[in-house]
Amino acid sequence: MRKDIKIIHFSHPAEANGGSKARNDILSILKKEGINELNINVSVTDNKIKKLLYAKLVLPQLIKRDNSNVYIIQFPLYSLFITKELFHVINHYSNAKIIIIIHDLELIRRATDNSSTAGEEELQLLKMADGIISQNPTMTKFINQMGINNKIISLGIFDYLNSQDINTNKHFTKSIVFAGSLHKSTFLQKLASSTQISLWGPHPAQGYPANIHYHGVKNADILPKYIDGSFGLVWDGPSLDTCSGNFGDYLRYNTPHKTSLYLSSGIPVIIWEKAAMANFIEKEGVGITIDSLANLDNVLDGISDEDYAIIKANTIALAQKLRSGFYIKSALNNILNEEDDLK
Repeated sequence: MRKDIKIIHFSHPAEANGGSKARNDILSILKKEGINELNINVSVTDNKIKKLLYAKLVLPQLIKRDNSNVYIIQFPLYSLFITKELFHVINHYSNAKIIIIIHDLELIRRATDNSSTAGEEELQLLKMADGIISQNPTMTKFINQMGINNKIISLGIFDYLNSQDINTNKHFTKSIVFAGSLHKSTFLQKLASSTQISLWGPHPAQGYPANIHYHGVKNADILPKYIDGSFGLVWDGPSLDTCSGNFGDYLRYNTPHKTSLYLSSGIPVIIWEKAAMANFIEKEGVGITIDSLANLDNVLDGISDEDYAIIKANTIALAQKLRSGFYIKSALNNILNEEDDLK
């Protein structure tokens, strides 16, 4: 990969939690490809005066001293103000191009929640980028419909650096695992069935049906050692019949990182059939889609041992690609090679 590229890394106390796993993995993967890091320390930016001074005095000096032709920014950053200043500084003090890797997009939530104003500022920043790595084709289509005509490449799925052993057990049982921040997954409190469900993550409910077993919280790097089940579940919101509410509806557009957690561990996926990732799961043959969790028992009853063995083999093969950084390396190479202005 080219040597005139830097990935901008914002170090912040918030990185102590598992929410930074996707960002840190991309940083590690690209650094191994020879892309250097430009570190921006934003630990002072909770103070408005220090934030202003940092933006106006420190950021310009960082960019002026640097000679990169391309900057990669994992979006969004911790501070919208600092992000806007960073874009301005790069454009003002260099001829470098900006490539955005999207992790989250308030713009999508704004489309269904009129109370949000952050999306409008995000839209302006996306328009300033020279290239965008979107999460998936559905998100790419949404961005295009918002009037953004920059070069956009769809990532497909987030890679997941995973040093734990891959789960190679091809014996099918009616057992699934669900990992995530449990306060937004209130559907779990209604999911009484004959399927055994293991839960991992913070903010559990006071109680769950008898078939659901809570196991606690583990760091994102070691969690794959503990999760087990024939499938990993990707679902959100309050309802069993569909993914609804702000969190559930977001699945129509985003690529949940838990999908990569499961698959990189060798665990196939059960996902809502209208999720943006449903097509990927079906195309790769690494899981099944479902319209309603009320049908969960019947769907699992219809899977034969032979069916599961095929799904499992596909998942194990995909796990190797996710662990190698295949998807982010491919997306970045594509956006660099296909956009003449970025060469």
